[in-house]
Order: sequence, then C-alpha cells, then structure tokens
Amino acid sequence: MRMDEQFKNSETIEKVPLFSCLTNKQKYALSNTIKILIFNPGEAIFRAGDDAKALYIISDGHVSIEIKGKKDL
Repeated sequence: MRMDEQFKNSETIEKVPLFSCLTNKQKYALSNTIKILIFNPGEAIFRAGDDAKALYIISDGHVSIEIKGKKDL
C-alpha cells in the first residue's frame, strides 16, 4: 500500500466514532486493510440478502437506502 493511501485511510478511521476505542496500533492495522471503492450515482452498493462480507464507510457523498420500494428509511 502506498503511503498516501495509508494516510488517507488513517484519516478516514479517525473520523469514524465506531473506531474511537481502538488503540493506535489497531487503527494502523485496520488502515492497512481498507479497500477504497468508488460507486457511480444510482449504482447499488449491496442488495438485501447479499452475504455480509464488508463494512462500508461513506467518506464522501451520500447514499439512499431503499427497501421494497421505500426510499430513505
């Protein structure tokens, strides 16, 4: 992983309250596992029933959640 990616990942982790209880060593280890994904507007990130294989952190932009035709639950 490039140093600039590591730094950006570290910055992202610092902004997420869920990770505030982690030690610096744990945050560093986590920052090495983050995979940056970019989605286009309207593109599905995952669908109901998909196996849970990841935790998604939205670092820029916003998402809408739609369940059975209902938006923004």
